[in-house]
Amino acid sequence: MLRSKIKPASTFNSFRSFIKQRSISTEPSTPAINEVVGNNIKVIHNHKWTSFEFLNQNKSFSYNNTFLRDSSTSSSSIDPESGQKLFTTASIIESYPKSIEFPANDRIQITWNDGEISEFDQSFLESNATIENRKFGKYFDEDIVTWDINKELTIDNVPKIDYNDYLTKKESISKVLENLNKYGLSQIINIPTKSDKDHDSSPIVQQIGERIGYIKQTFYGTVFDVRSVPNAKNIAYTSQFLPLHQDLLYYESPPGLQLLHFIKNKSIGGENVFADGFAAARHVKTVDPEAYLALQSVPINYHYDKDGHSYYYSRPLIVENEVVGQGVYGEKDHFKEVNYSPPFQAPFDFGITELGDRHVFQDFLRGLKEFEDYINDPENQLKFKVEENTCIIFDNRRVLHARDQFDNNSGERWLKGCYIDKDAYLSKLRVTKKQIK
Repeated sequence: MLRSKIKPASTFNSFRSFIKQRSISTEPSTPAINEVVGNNIKVIHNHKWTSFEFLNQNKSFSYNNTFLRDSSTSSSSIDPESGQKLFTTASIIESYPKSIEFPANDRIQITWNDGEISEFDQSFLESNATIENRKFGKYFDEDIVTWDINKELTIDNVPKIDYNDYLTKKESISKVLENLNKYGLSQIINIPTKSDKDHDSSPIVQQIGERIGYIKQTFYGTVFDVRSVPNAKNIAYTSQFLPLHQDLLYYESPPGLQLLHFIKNKSIGGENVFADGFAAARHVKTVDPEAYLALQSVPINYHYDKDGHSYYYSRPLIVENEVVGQGVYGEKDHFKEVNYSPPFQAPFDFGITELGDRHVFQDFLRGLKEFEDYINDPENQLKFKVEENTCIIFDNRRVLHARDQFDNNSGERWLKGCYIDKDAYLSKLRVTKKQIK
């Protein structure tokens, strides 16, 4: 049993319990009920709720009046040009139906007590009837496959898409986005060679990234070079071993995707290593639930304090998707992100003294060791040398990446990289899914 008052990031279960208790203790006596029937549809409503029954289909739906009024799409509620809402939810919480009409087939027209007129059809009522339906097309957790599931992803079948197809075919970019959501990893291959000057003046990695969304500007620039340099400000710019990590966790909003275009990769060594943070999170959840809770609670501090920059942010190692996790898709895990970057980790400020939450900190340390042992096990890694003229794209909020040491004198190694925000990537994923459908 967790020995602390500190709560994990996901609190929806306790919130639902609170709502249930609250509704039992504070719900006023039921107001007068009204019933209207038309076009084989029965509508029953009072000042709080409205129910719809499709008599010839044996289907029924019941909704809070505020939700229905809040969902109105008339021109007086939604601006026709911008598509933006013209009222606040708090301003319509006393709304209730004054009259009900049935203009055609499965359509129901509600005139509200504030004069607003809304129309709803059966598809709207069905699409909001369950949490699964309400999240459909917005979140795609049901498609995620962690790498521990039947070892579906191996170094022999890391997804690959041809560069020209990626730039010209909707199906190809859709496949890249789906693979990123499913596995957290994808490759663009057969990238044309160019002169060094052309690579600098017109980076292909930027072209590939902008096919998905806007490039995230960081203190490394819009597009950055990865080369070994003296007095490097980042371990990635050296030839030494680079351990598993994620980038820019000291930012409030770290990049969602990282893209790396391997222009030259002739040096001996330098194999790339990837591990699935979601698979590691589930492993800890399975073998030590108490430690798993601590990994959701204890903040890890990340910092970058160099060259006139001073970044600092704290986040737990594991974050669940609270919205999707409201009972959606059965018992499947719903991880939003993992946060693991030892090279940029600052000292802890939680549970480090005799007072306070030292017991939770011990649970956390046990879970951290379990997580780290899992990702560092070669059985749970993908290790391969990315070929030249290839761009690898990976989910920086899920996939940990590393690089073996290489001989800087054995051949040139030159990568160009950039970042994309998770928002931009998910927006493109939603749009392409709608288009393909």
